[in-house]
Amino acid sequence: MLSSVKNKLNRFIQVDKFAIGGNEKGKQGRSSSIKKVKIVLGCEIVEKKVGTTFENAYSEVIEN
Repeated sequence: MLSSVKNKLNRFIQVDKFAIGGNEKGKQGRSSSIKKVKIVLGCEIVEKKVGTTFENAYSEVIEN
């Protein structure tokens, strides 16, 4: 995953992977069918005076 030169992720970074797609008929819970798009996401987390917030985030579609 590439970040832009302008907004590099350089503080505390949280990375997670997940699938986007609706419920599938006949399947319960977290199914991982080929109809769902798998994504990895990196978010920059920053502590501010009023609490924690996200600054920059980058995502990329992945195969598996």
